[in-house]
Amino acid sequence: MPGTAIQCIRQASAELGLPVPLEAAASRDQQAQQMLALLNAAGNELCRMFEWQFLRRSASITLIANQSGYPLPPDFVKLMNDSLWEKSNIYQVIGPVSVRQWAYLTNSVTIAPDYCFIIKDRQFQFTPAPGADGMGTGDISYEFMSNGWVQDALNPTRYISIIENDADMLQFDFWLLVKFLKLKTWEAKGLDTTHLRDDFMRTFSDATAQDHGAPNLSVTRRRRIGLLPLGVPETGIGI
Repeated sequence: MPGTAIQCIRQASAELGLPVPLEAAASRDQQAQQMLALLNAAGNELCRMFEWQFLRRSASITLIANQSGYPLPPDFVKLMNDSLWEKSNIYQVIGPVSVRQWAYLTNSVTIAPDYCFIIKDRQFQFTPAPGADGMGTGDISYEFMSNGWVQDALNPTRYISIIENDADMLQFDFWLLVKFLKLKTWEAKGLDTTHLRDDFMRTFSDATAQDHGAPNLSVTRRRRIGLLPLGVPETGIGI
């Protein structure tokens, strides 16, 4: 279940036996400000701990002649593996390649047969660069993990990575964040966190299992036909 920033802070404070604040974002109380900072840290760490479905985003790049670099989205955390595809010809863009491979590709006389890319300086960088004659230009689609785990209370269509208002809506499971905030608060105070860590890890394990789900396993002998692998025609098999 989702909840607001102040609800999460108040719940964690009450469970830890700390003073329960009336506000946090505009508060001058040191404890409230610390818990707000720790909640921001907890949310951003969770973004990087698992490939959450609700943080998955789709985007595209329009290639421009003689331009090899294109900025990452502002909320970019990580690229989904094998997700870059050139739309018009439906071929996969190779990468991200290693630094050694990139050095070879960009310094070799031989031109790579397909697009390759690396992520550097918060940019996608492609080789070969699209030609001035328009050859190689087009759209490349991809998927990435976003850090937009907070819904702006003043603009519900805006998703951000840092809480700005007490009423901002947190997109992670409410109880997962409460348990993580309790853990980080006790860590910051230098107190024993053994039980809090165990409690958080149990909730994290449950949340990740429910997020992706899994196929049902049948105990019957009935055969189930799965999806065909890419590149295998759906008709004419065995003819």
